[in-house]
Amino acid sequence: MARIRVNNITKYFGEQKILTNVSLDIKDGEIFGIVGPSGCGKTTLLRIIAGLDMNFSGQVFYDNNNVTKLPPSDRNISMVFQNYALYPHIDVERNIAFPLDIKKYAKNKVNKEVKQTTEILDADIEKYLSFLPKQLSEGHKQTTAVGRSIIKRKINVLLMDEPLSNLDAKVRSQSRHKIKKLIQSLSNTVIYVTANGLEAMALCNRIAVLLNKEIVQMGSPEKLYSDPANLFIFQLFSKFPINQINGTIEESKFSKNKQVIKIPYKVTYPIEVIMSIREEDISLLYKNETNLNEKVLIEGKLIEKRIIPPYLNLKVETNFGEIKITTMDKKAEDFKLGDSIKLYTIMDKIFFFDRANEKRIGI
Repeated sequence: MARIRVNNITKYFGEQKILTNVSLDIKDGEIFGIVGPSGCGKTTLLRIIAGLDMNFSGQVFYDNNNVTKLPPSDRNISMVFQNYALYPHIDVERNIAFPLDIKKYAKNKVNKEVKQTTEILDADIEKYLSFLPKQLSEGHKQTTAVGRSIIKRKINVLLMDEPLSNLDAKVRSQSRHKIKKLIQSLSNTVIYVTANGLEAMALCNRIAVLLNKEIVQMGSPEKLYSDPANLFIFQLFSKFPINQINGTIEESKFSKNKQVIKIPYKVTYPIEVIMSIREEDISLLYKNETNLNEKVLIEGKLIEKRIIPPYLNLKVETNFGEIKITTMDKKAEDFKLGDSIKLYTIMDKIFFFDRANEKRIGI
């Protein structure tokens, strides 16, 4: 294991800047996520940490050792590539064993390590040890690639570049749980790259969000979920689609179509904003509920209702515009199209973003 630091990394491809002054300090033994959209530079950053890309400005440290100019072979790392990078002409067993075979380990030692590795993987990969990669499902290719990356137990860092991105949704969900169990059991420093915010939340202790060539926010999954710096991060770490309502903030009020919500801060000049609320953060108000202290009440008419077990999806036409709700509230199934509905949430669940730059307002 090692503490990994990258200091002021800037990277160009030709005249195009890919990374701008990126710095990270990843703790020894931490499972650290790097998240961002396609093309944001996250794989390039991972390759720089691995030593696969040496053409950049800045420095990389493993513990207190400056490894900026060291090749990957001298960094004692393992890496899982997005496309798995399996050797097509050798079987699963030899693919997993490759890091030991190339170091000329004794055959009995290699066989023992392969057996232990397949047991750690907690999968049925043992059945496929004699198969070539072309005979495997995407899930088994991914398992083989992970097995190869962990067969060397004592490494500085395990680097994982979107290892689940080629899997379908069902297999991806299953593999996510296996990966989490696996990397937690290894006690290695892990850097996990993904475009999927929910995947990063499920697997990582801390996450850096890479956007427009730079780190725009870093923190725990809970921090990024509850305190997003911009609209992209708010969307990235939301399980369901979000409600976005354009309006204006003047002084301490948000307004849209002459409807007003009081907000707990004041602006010095009018700002065109996007009011955003997660679908799951909106509740239904029933007739027998009277305690509305600190709640934001919105009224409307039900225009769409869909049941997708275990969730109920509702769309309500309000004076603010259409608002969607995702709930597991069984009582809500009794509502019929055209019914008047009262919705509520709390101010802590409402986020405002500047429409011009999508940065959060009020932080």
